[in-house]
Amino acid sequence: MERFHAFGVRTGVKILEALSREQAGPRRGARSWRVIAAVVVATWALVGRGSDVHSQSPVTIEIRDSKYLPPDITVPVGTTVRWTNRDEEIHTVTSSGGLFGSAGLDLGEDYGHTFTKAGVYPYTCELHPFMHGTVTVN
Repeated sequence: MERFHAFGVRTGVKILEALSREQAGPRRGARSWRVIAAVVVATWALVGRGSDVHSQSPVTIEIRDSKYLPPDITVPVGTTVRWTNRDEEIHTVTSSGGLFGSAGLDLGEDYGHTFTKAGVYPYTCELHPFMHGTVTVN
């Protein structure tokens, strides 16, 4: 941990000493010290390990000229897909399998769905059946 001193970062012990002096006061006992130490160690372990949960950036599909753009996408599990209507017409986003579906989207409105399972998800516009798209989730 000595390599961090150049950047002004104090070691865990120095942080605990500072917390003890600044917050604990002279009358706090060893129990308070142990609680503070446990919190610092737990936080350090979690930050050092990182998280196993991988959040995905949202993916946007635009609706223009009565088309989904792009019409077909492939995303990882956990991705939120957001459809935004950029068309003068009202459109829907409706899963062929009934898994998801929007109300009518007016110009500038959007709808999002988070895909939590792998699979192939075709969708269409209920108002314009010639409009099709597919979300493939790996």
